[in-house]
Amino acid sequence: MLVTGIIANSITVAVGEAVKLDSSGFVTNATASTAVLGVCVGFCDASFVPLAPSAYAAGTATSSDVQSVAAASDNQTVALKRALIEASKDKVWSVSVNGTLGTTNSSPTAVGRIGGYVDVDSSGTNYARVLETTFERADGTDQNFFCWGVDAADTTRLLVSIANSVTLASAA
Repeated sequence: MLVTGIIANSITVAVGEAVKLDSSGFVTNATASTAVLGVCVGFCDASFVPLAPSAYAAGTATSSDVQSVAAASDNQTVALKRALIEASKDKVWSVSVNGTLGTTNSSPTAVGRIGGYVDVDSSGTNYARVLETTFERADGTDQNFFCWGVDAADTTRLLVSIANSVTLASAA
């Protein structure tokens, strides 16, 4: 399910990063062991028009896609730039890993070994990768993602889907 949300003031969000909602309902970077809204897949303005790059270089293969947004200090009330977010728990993502697979906590080391939970690498402020040292096989943990195992296309990456979702989080 694709949703949009206004980006919180003074933060940077990039395509491929895990995001959550802050206490006021604005999109911010995901943190370990908290409910995730989804993964950023793009950006639009207040009128839901896709954002365009600020400049093009003539004669180059400059991308027409905006890959990150650094929100202004008044984004929540003025520019209202939005993140496009894939919020489905059924979507499977191939993500990079901070750490060596299999080093700690029984993380998978071979294609086909599934199960377990892992957190976004918020301590390293890389919201598009997971932190191997947070891998846990116990059910009922608060980690952000469920692990479907090693990515067969790139065995340095994991296949994950959202496990701890804001849509299923209980009210505190």
